[in-house]
Amino acid sequence: MSLSLSDTQNEALQKARRYFEYADKHPMMSIWREKAIEDFGFYDGTKQWPDSILAELRERGQSPITVNKIKNLVNHLSGIEIQTRFRVAFRSHSGKKEDDGLAKALTHLGYAVQENQDIPHKASLKFRDTLITGIGWSNMYKDPETGEINYEYVNPLNVLFDPDDLTPNMDQMTYVCRVRWLPLFKAEELWPSHKEYFRSYFSASGNIDAGNYAGELQARQQGYVDLYASGRGGSGSRILIVEVQYRDQKTAYHGVDHQGHPFQTFNKKEAHDLGGGKSVEKTKATQIMRVLFTGDALLEYGPLNPPLPDLPDFTYIPCLWSRRFEDGVPDGWISVMKDIQRESNYRRTKLVNNLNSFKAIIDADAFEGKTTEQIRQELKRPDGVLIKTPGATMDIQSNQGLAPGQFEMLQRGDQEIQQVSGIYDEALGKQTNAQSGVAIQSRQVNSVRNQVFAFDNLRMMKKREARMMLNLIQGGGDEFIEAHILTNDEQESILLNVVKEVGGKKVILNDVRTLPLSIYVEEVPDYESSQQEQQATLQALLGNANATVILQSPTFLKRMGVRDYEELAQEMQQLSQEQMTQQAQAKEQAMAMNNTPQGAA
Repeated sequence: MSLSLSDTQNEALQKARRYFEYADKHPMMSIWREKAIEDFGFYDGTKQWPDSILAELRERGQSPITVNKIKNLVNHLSGIEIQTRFRVAFRSHSGKKEDDGLAKALTHLGYAVQENQDIPHKASLKFRDTLITGIGWSNMYKDPETGEINYEYVNPLNVLFDPDDLTPNMDQMTYVCRVRWLPLFKAEELWPSHKEYFRSYFSASGNIDAGNYAGELQARQQGYVDLYASGRGGSGSRILIVEVQYRDQKTAYHGVDHQGHPFQTFNKKEAHDLGGGKSVEKTKATQIMRVLFTGDALLEYGPLNPPLPDLPDFTYIPCLWSRRFEDGVPDGWISVMKDIQRESNYRRTKLVNNLNSFKAIIDADAFEGKTTEQIRQELKRPDGVLIKTPGATMDIQSNQGLAPGQFEMLQRGDQEIQQVSGIYDEALGKQTNAQSGVAIQSRQVNSVRNQVFAFDNLRMMKKREARMMLNLIQGGGDEFIEAHILTNDEQESILLNVVKEVGGKKVILNDVRTLPLSIYVEEVPDYESSQQEQQATLQALLGNANATVILQSPTFLKRMGVRDYEELAQEMQQLSQEQMTQQAQAKEQAMAMNNTPQGAA
């Protein structure tokens, strides 16, 4: 039995269920899910043959041949993304030097989160889903117990998005839903008060639907998610948990803090503390609410942690390749290649069949007592024996003469898949008909240029994730946040939001709660650490003909993206000054020696 609910809790549960069922039954969602299942099958190479053609081949006794070109192309473009990954950083636009230092500390804190959570790797999985199905998903949230920022890759078939948001990057969603299957022991650990309800999902033996797919795999193979599949939500050893995030309206408070930075919060006391006696005004803001349920049991309900006003995104942030104009369905890169891949498989199978088959022209009564099917089966056998009726004609001809036409069609298909994908053989390192180095380089460059929309969408998604990360850091209410900044000599530790009592009043030093920051995305090679990246940046600068001048200019170094630009420029200026002093002293000594009379002691 589920626990009794208050009117507010019951209303939240019913709202979450309505959002879920609306999205689950929407035609756009059904069309996309069925397409995505086929798309993943094309990538895997398991769904490249239509059932009707497979039945025809079985009837003829032929085996289908699949040469998967799509997977190689997707992996190639994913490899380009891995080699030139995007990373986010923060920059202050207040014009204050102390704010620049705090922005640097937050940037390095963001780097630590990205490395600690393996964000580059998980984001690459998300980008691969985008290429295949048209949309990829991640979940960035703050753990309420540890306070750490977590980043999670989410399979796109486990997410139900708002089908009424038709924006190109789905940045105007009213709600988003996610399904997951947790082990029974984990569900009991997270929600012990529902332990009896969870166990009611399963039989006394603890095994449901033996011999069938588990709930998650089953859901990934159908165009909808059944909330009541396999005993209302239990399958195998796992429980189906549904999470719904949606926007609600609530009163918020906004003003200007003692640093002159604007703020907005739902907490009235926090608003007055930040305002420091200045006027605080009421306003209306959106708040993200979060509901978790299974079956008819409400597991959790409340505002997103931390409760931040007017968050532009849910914790689930999508990355899209494109959307079809006709129905708004997310569409992936491989869609333009699927027909060519099917045709290629069919032509190759036909080519092999032509090379290994014969055509027999036989009189109707050539083999007495044998049906046409019996004759065909006997001719297939390498040890088959047929006794011809005397006088009957029989002519066996090889089908190899039909093979060249199929081979030409295969070559044409290879050219077409390059044209529609935008990835040419030169980019894959294959030998082609391009004779000059200029022609080869041109085709390689064009292969990258053809994918600019994909990488532009990826850059925008990274900014959305960075904005979420920044909101979670600044709005989390954490005190004494430790940030490590990597300098040229050593790692320096800086504490943010340092709480002290001065004159009986609470004072916060290095306050980043309301610090205005800009988010920028930088493209970097796949470095293993921040130190390795810094070394590579400096080595590249040292190879410049004007390195001496560049390394002495903090402004130029900052624009070049060099970290700790002020310290580096100061050291280089000091080194240059010492070098000039040594040169001047050497010149004076040389002049003194030249002016010494001959024979002088």
